[in-house]
Parts: sequence; structure tokens; C-alpha cells
Amino acid sequence: MRLTKTFLAVSAAFCSTIVLAYTPGTYTASVAGQNGPVAVEVQTSADKILSVKVSDQKETQNIGTHAVEQLPAKIVEAQSADVPAVSGASVTSKAIKTAVQECLDKASGKKTAASPLKDGTYEAKAYGNNGWLNVKVVIKDHKISEIQTPGQRETKFLGDTAIREIGKDIIDYQTLNVDNIAGATVTSTALKTAVGEAIEKAGGNIANFQKPVPQKIKKIDGVQKQEVDLVVVGAGGAGLSAAVTAKDLGAKNVLIVEKMPVVGGNTLRCASAFNAADPERQKALPMTDTLKDAVVKAINEKPANEEHKKLMADVKAKYEAYLKSGSKTLFDCPEWHALQTYNGGDKVGHIPLIRTYANNVLDTLHWMQSKGSPVMDRVSQGAGALWQRTHQLDAPAGLGLVDPLYQDAVKQGVNFKLGTRVTDLVLDKSGKVIGITAEDKVGNKYQILSKNGVILATGGYSQNKEMRQKSAPHLTPDMVSTNQPGATGDGITIATRHGADTTGMNYVQVYPLATPGTGTLQGRARKMSGLDDVIDVNKNGERFVKEDARRDEFVAAIKKQPGAVCY
Repeated sequence: MRLTKTFLAVSAAFCSTIVLAYTPGTYTASVAGQNGPVAVEVQTSADKILSVKVSDQKETQNIGTHAVEQLPAKIVEAQSADVPAVSGASVTSKAIKTAVQECLDKASGKKTAASPLKDGTYEAKAYGNNGWLNVKVVIKDHKISEIQTPGQRETKFLGDTAIREIGKDIIDYQTLNVDNIAGATVTSTALKTAVGEAIEKAGGNIANFQKPVPQKIKKIDGVQKQEVDLVVVGAGGAGLSAAVTAKDLGAKNVLIVEKMPVVGGNTLRCASAFNAADPERQKALPMTDTLKDAVVKAINEKPANEEHKKLMADVKAKYEAYLKSGSKTLFDCPEWHALQTYNGGDKVGHIPLIRTYANNVLDTLHWMQSKGSPVMDRVSQGAGALWQRTHQLDAPAGLGLVDPLYQDAVKQGVNFKLGTRVTDLVLDKSGKVIGITAEDKVGNKYQILSKNGVILATGGYSQNKEMRQKSAPHLTPDMVSTNQPGATGDGITIATRHGADTTGMNYVQVYPLATPGTGTLQGRARKMSGLDDVIDVNKNGERFVKEDARRDEFVAAIKKQPGAVCY
């Protein structure tokens, strides 16, 4: 009995001094990550972290998802949120760790003190899409009152939209839990990361800046109906060109419908390499013996068909006239451009269509100049091109193509409906296309009828891995694309649903201009002026391919190198 009493007494004394680490239960928190909120769920016992689960996230596959996959187990093993970040996924790692710590604070009864921000101006920076994004955050009356980005160089229509829209939401709602602007995730994340650092410098805890932004689009019952003269689906280079041309020809009510929140499409992301036979600008280039040999070889090979034979004869006539003139400058003409295009496509192209392209491309360049595109006089041989006929624009990325068209469209009164996905075509009883149906991100439905039909300018499908695999199985799902995220083949899907045919779906261009992991168009593409100032090497610093090789040859050579990467 005395032993029992002694034991009970000791036990009672011990229990009166023990402190429970956590109140057992399941706790949740959400913190802004790379592409949006990262939600975690943490289960604890009285003294242990039992499990950590990322319950919701939109992080980038094979980058942020590495942190999602690895960190929960590491946190449980360490019994702490203070674990090393996953390399290459620092933003996602920080979001997970911050959210887990918030859950642990709740479990241990700690309240995250909402310490007031100290008034003042705080500076921070994060790497954006085109370089360092410097941010100044002004704190007034203990709140974020202003966000400045002095000297920012982010791409117009993409990065500057992200800075403007996200910055406004951060100020209006005093939160970092703001969705990224689709198509501008790098800039979006850089801005939020830098603002988060500024908040911490001001004495704040970013866990207190995670309330969600309320939905701004009002949900409306039923279908909203509208009638216009012309509907253009897609606000990239093709869609903007179509809308502006329609206006030039006298169309009154032209509407562009675009599923992304920004204009520009793939054209805005391109390197602005524009190929056209242009005698005026090419006269500064010499015609070498090597180039002469290339022409002679092409016009004397065995023709694949009658159309090829005729095209070769047309080039031969032009080349003989060129030699007779005694010119020493570069030989070029639409027929030679067409022949190289046909040969470069392994002779499977449709020659009449190729001729139409080659015969009109210089006029198109001049039309773009008339709209304000800053075409440079220097002509070079762009990456993957077969001749020195590549023109560049004096503007970053594809801005010199998109901005003049957009400004002209706005000036002429073209209407835009952004953030609205076209779901189907509307056909009359005879099968004629007379409009579209569409839906915005909150599910509001639209029916837009068009007096003059519908122009589908929705681009390709390189970001639709399922469609890509079906059409070109060699493009494995792990391959990233420089295409904008909206290039998912929607127009192709909708058109074929109503009997439209497709051709050449298995021909998808591949070229090494994507940053490994993200698919972001790399600096080489944005800065390169031609192949004469570029060499490509493997991991060992060795040249392994002719830089002016065909794109498919170039890619095949890269795949044989260590790690299948080049520098």
C-alpha cells in the first residue's frame, strides 16, 4: 500500500508540472506561394507533429512541386517547421514552412501577434522575368499605402499588368494572398516576394497578411446575349491583326474575346525574328561562294513533284538573272524563300500555300511598320533559319509586334473581353457559324452572335500535354514549352467538334530556347541578334553542332549531350 501511495503521490506531483506542447487536433493554414495560396493541414498529438499535408496548391510542376513532395516528411522528421528549403523551390518552401508554423502556433495556443507595421519606406528586390525587380513599399499609419517599382523592366502587357493589378490588391486588401496574373507568374511572384520582405523589414509577420482577396466578378444568372459585326477569338498577333484589318476595311463593331487576362498571346513572348526576302535591306550583305553553292544545289536536285519542279525553275530563272546583273550582294527573292521553306520542311508542305506566304511576307512587314513596328535595318540569319533574311525589332520580346497593333485596335474602337473562355461555336440550321458561347472565371455565361462569322485565332496546343502526346508522341510530358499558358488548343478542339479538319498536327517545332524547369523563354532568345554572335556548347564546354543547323538537327544533337542540355 505504501508503495502504491508513494507512486501515486509522485505521479500527481509530476503531472502538476508537465506542459503539453500542443492541443491534439488538426490545424490548417494558407500562405501565398509561387502561383497562389498553398494550404497545409497539420495533425498533432499532445507532444508531437503527427503529419503534415499540403492540401491545396497550384505550384509549378517539377519545381514548386518538389517542395510540396519533400518538405512535409522533413518537417515531421525534424518535429519543426525550421527545415532547409528545397533547392530551386525557395518561394514554395517558404510558403509551406510559414503555413506549418502558423498551424503549430495555433496548436500550442500561441496567437500570431498582429504587430503594427512601422511607418516608413522599405526596399527589397526579387528576380523577375527580365531582371531584378526593385520594390519600395511605403508604410503609412501602419498600413501598406504605396508600392513602387522604380526602373522595372518587366514585359508590357504581362509583367506590368501583374505589377499594377497585384500591387493594387495588396494595398486594397492588405494581403499577399493574391492570385498570380496568368502568363506573368514570374513577375507576380517576384513582386509578392519583395513586398513580403519589405513587410518583414517593417516589423510585420507575413502570416498576418494571408487573408484571401474577395471575388470581384459578380455572378449573374442566365446567359448574357450580345450581337456584333465580327467576333475574333484570341488576342495574340493573329487576332489583333485580324481585328485591326477588319476595322481598316470598315467593320463597325469588332469584338476580341480572349481567355487570358492579358493580350499578346505567343506573339508577345517571341523573339521578334521576322523572315522576309528584302532586297533593300539585304544589299549590305555579300554573296559568298558557299551561299552560291547552296542555291545551285537546290535548283539542280531531282524534283519531288511537278509543283516542286516549277518552283525550282522559277528560282533558277531569278538566279540566272541575278548572275547576269553582276551583283555581289546577297541573292534572295520570294521564290527562293519558298523553295527553302519547302525543302526545310522535308518536302511535305503545300507549295501553293508556301508561295502565298513568301509572296506576301514583305508586304506584311511593311504593313506592320505602317502601324508602328520598329523594324531595324540590319538583317541577319536567325536561329534555325536557312538564309540571311531575319529582321529584328527594336523592342524587347514581341512588344514591337503586339503594342502597335493593340494601340491601333484601341484607337479604332475594337472592344475586348478578356478573361473569358470561348466554349463553343453557334451554328445556324444550314451549318453556318454565326457566333460563339463563352464563360468567364466565375461561371458567367455569354452568347455572342456575329453578323460576319467568327475568326478563330486561338494559337497552338503546346501547353496541352494530352493533345501534344496524341499528335506527336515524341514530345514527352516532361518537356517544357516557351508557349504562353493559354496555348492549349481550345480553338482546334471546338472547330473539329463541328467537322473542321486538321493537317500537320504532328509537326511541332522544338528548339532550345526554354529555361529548364519553367519553360520561360530564356535570355538568349530575347537578346540574340543573329547566329553570327552565338556559339553553343555542352556541359564540358565543347561545341557539338553547327549553330546554323536545322532546328530538328540541332535538337537531336542536344539530346546526345551530357544531361541533354546546352549552354
